[in-house]
Amino acid sequence: AISSWEEGINLTILPAGINYHSFTRFGKHIHLHFGKPFTKEDIATGNGYGKTIQDFNTRLTGELQDLVLDIEEEDHASRRQLFGKKTGTPAFLWLALPAMTGWLLHAPLYYPIRWITHRKAAGTGHYDSIMVGLLFLLYPVYLLFAALLCWKVVDGYWWPLVFVVMPFTAWSFVQWKERF
Repeated sequence: AISSWEEGINLTILPAGINYHSFTRFGKHIHLHFGKPFTKEDIATGNGYGKTIQDFNTRLTGELQDLVLDIEEEDHASRRQLFGKKTGTPAFLWLALPAMTGWLLHAPLYYPIRWITHRKAAGTGHYDSIMVGLLFLLYPVYLLFAALLCWKVVDGYWWPLVFVVMPFTAWSFVQWKERF
């Protein structure tokens, strides 16, 4: 930001706090909080480069302190209160069968990827991004494999339903598991 201001670029800084309930669980709940925007005019720039950086960092840190939530890892009640989804009993019951089906259908893909990623990237800070990347790349292949299997096993033209039913059951499981 400071380099941009020195080059004459009129840049506005918008502090943003990104909060989510877990680093490793699938089906994240994300809260975005935005602070007060500030510009070059809000920073003391006349006292040298080091003081300008210090003033900028102090201003940004002050804004981010109010935006980023700090909840202890063991404080499940606070997490559930902030990030939990309120699903009524009818929706919970309605999703039970598709959710269980979704877990069964997707376990052969999800659990091996989770195991491999955990072995290679646990504790690196990249676990979640690797999981999402692998699932993003492999899920279409998995759906194609399931459609081909359905085409071979079931007579008729039922195989295209795989492309609707499997994502729906996965979504159902993600919604349903929030109750636990």
